[in-house]
Amino acid sequence: MLDLGCGTGTLCCALAVGGHRVVGVEPSMAMLAVARSKPFAERVEWVQSSAQAYRSQRRFELIVMTGHVFQVFLTDAEVLAALETMRRHLAVRRAEP
Repeated sequence: MLDLGCGTGTLCCALAVGGHRVVGVEPSMAMLAVARSKPFAERVEWVQSSAQAYRSQRRFELIVMTGHVFQVFLTDAEVLAALETMRRHLAVRRAEP
């Protein structure tokens, strides 16, 4: 699971406790510092990056943006860049015939 704009990591830690592999991406180092101090934070991979700039070789079955994260994108270019990040990192599953 990929959480773009994970903030203080509440959702990431809750999912990690349930056994999910989680990556939390957040541009704010201060928010990541809080996230890293939470219980079960060691089970999450924390990455300092904007949603638009995040790049990884990993693919994810679920990508989320919680709270009001999407509202920080003020221009069409920012929206498109964030959506491109999601498209690029979303695992593709083929339907069984």
